Amino acid sequence: MSASFARHSSHVIKGEEVDEDEVGKALPESLIAQLDDYVDVLAQGMTHGKMTPEQVQAMARAIYELLRETGRRPYEIAELRVYCLERAYAHGCWSAATARHGA
Repeated sequence: MSASFARHSSHVIKGEEVDEDEVGKALPESLIAQLDDYVDVLAQGMTHGKMTPEQVQAMARAIYELLRETGRRPYEIAELRVYCLERAYAHGCWSAATARHGA
């Protein structure tokens, strides 16, 4: 590359604004509604260690709801620690009290 090559000060890459309200909205609402219709059959017939089938289903439902509501990636949900969730009683929903990973 030539020594005279340089970036001009007008050449700027715009930063992408992140709308926190739209995080997790990658799936169309119609598809989310279809998934919601089948949430009761998640993990049906699956085992996980010494957990009862009911506990496995409750865990699968909680994971699905966290993925759907927070927009977090599966590995971010897997990294959540015990008691890291806060309940927003005014809205009746859960939020993770941990920092989000970068995109």
